[in-house]
Amino acid sequence: MDILNFNFPRHHSFKEDFLISFIVMGLAISIAYGRIIHGYAPEKFLFILLPAGILSSLVAFALNYLSTNFVANRYGIRVNYTLYMSGIIVALITSIFGFIISLPGSTGLITSGNKDIDGKIAISGPMANMTAGLGISGYLFFTSGPLKLVLLILSSSNLLVAVLSSLPIPPLVGFTILKWNFYIYLIFLSFSIAFLAVLGQGFI
Repeated sequence: MDILNFNFPRHHSFKEDFLISFIVMGLAISIAYGRIIHGYAPEKFLFILLPAGILSSLVAFALNYLSTNFVANRYGIRVNYTLYMSGIIVALITSIFGFIISLPGSTGLITSGNKDIDGKIAISGPMANMTAGLGISGYLFFTSGPLKLVLLILSSSNLLVAVLSSLPIPPLVGFTILKWNFYIYLIFLSFSIAFLAVLGQGFI
């Protein structure tokens, strides 16, 4: 059962769904980090946090989709992108309190009927996000000021998408990964959460 979407007809195209999702997620990220980072003036939010949030959201969502699509194509499987209307609302509401617990949209796949193939495709997107998040975080040691803040948001946003998309809730890919291999799922989710928690210390 899809518990992330309201049951009403939508006629958005893939591009519209993706555009709405990453813009809303970018706004939610900006609001959440604006709440975490105290003393940020409105102009700094407008010219630093908001662009950083939109950029990080675009990178995270695009990387997740493209990675999933690349692996899926190797197996001749189709992937799709779904906009979650309830996810949009929850993401924006929770961001006001300095955290995000929902995705405005996510990459899904047309199941092949093979649990092993489906699991490998499903984990490819979150794995790409986690790898990107960790890779970008390595540059934090060599930067400072606004650039360091942008990299910090970019890195943590990728890890955030990795964690949220891996939650064991249908239709998120985390549910497919869990059905594929419980131990791989547990290890991946644990590492993603741990890395996100450690990186989050940079905002405190």
